[in-house]
Amino acid sequence: MLLMDRRRFLLSTSFAARAAAPPDDLDEATIDSLQQAQQSGRESAASLAGRYLARIGATDRQGPAVNAVIELNPDALATAAALDRERREKARAARSTAFPS
Repeated sequence: MLLMDRRRFLLSTSFAARAAAPPDDLDEATIDSLQQAQQSGRESAASLAGRYLARIGATDRQGPAVNAVIELNPDALATAAALDRERREKARAARSTAFPS
């Protein structure tokens, strides 16, 4: 019987998870780059939350099913949408106070 040591097992499962997940820029994303994407309008909190939830689904729930995520916040998308509204409202308020009448 062939026994696999822990290091080989972890390497083989990480490669399987990588192969199953579609490549995307979230792999190399930093907090700064995500904030810049939101400030520029390329991304929103809701779009990022959706992308991360999809990624968790692809690697943790399907595909290699590594079961690394114990629980997902059922309100994640609603919370992200509220943060997007707050960001828009603050930006609108900042624009209206930038030029006094």
